[in-house]
Amino acid sequence: MSRKRRTTAKSEEIHTVLDFFETDTDTNNKWENFKLKSYFVEDLTWNEVIAAVKNAAAIVVPLNTEIEELQSEDISPVML
Repeated sequence: MSRKRRTTAKSEEIHTVLDFFETDTDTNNKWENFKLKSYFVEDLTWNEVIAAVKNAAAIVVPLNTEIEELQSEDISPVML
């Protein structure tokens, strides 16, 4: 997501994508298989993992109103 590249609109989709993966049985099964081969994730459930990802996304991805404000700004390239 970048203001300079005007790709902030893409961030709106992140919550929809994360909601899909949160309830996707196939993704949950893949996580369970991954846990069998990767000792370092211990007993983390898929719900714990996706909750952590969603929390991080809520911090990193601006709210829809902030996105609209960014898109309405006149952003000129910065010359170094």
